[in-house]
Amino acid sequence: MAENNRLRSILEKQDAADRAQVAELARRAMADHRAKEAKARAVNECRRLYHVLAQTVATTNAAMTGGRKLYLQPYNPDADRTVGDVIIMFEDKYSEDVQRKCVVGVQLDGTVSVSIKPQSKEYHLDIWTASIDQLEGIVYDFMELNIET
Repeated sequence: MAENNRLRSILEKQDAADRAQVAELARRAMADHRAKEAKARAVNECRRLYHVLAQTVATTNAAMTGGRKLYLQPYNPDADRTVGDVIIMFEDKYSEDVQRKCVVGVQLDGTVSVSIKPQSKEYHLDIWTASIDQLEGIVYDFMELNIET
């Protein structure tokens, strides 16, 4: 009889451990699913940002005179941290060789980081709430800070 009680106790503990393990696996699966959904949403918004920047650069290039031209270059050195980066510059060169550039990065949490070199101007936008005017403003900020006389 004591052995049956002991066996019952062991089986109850095992059942509890199994239920806890199943619950943990379900929690992890839900967290992974949410992370994938959030990344997919951020990637879609990053595409919208890139489209707005590309359209703004094309419109600006059509309006500029004197042979100057803006270039847009995809760049993603830190794929684990960011969804995507793009560099805006006046020269069609490898971005590491260019001093005057604007690096725009979208992080997984939806933060848009804007860094304009060499002036070291930096600011952030929220990809979820940024207006078209704010996104276009990135290109105009870069141009304004790099006016050559």
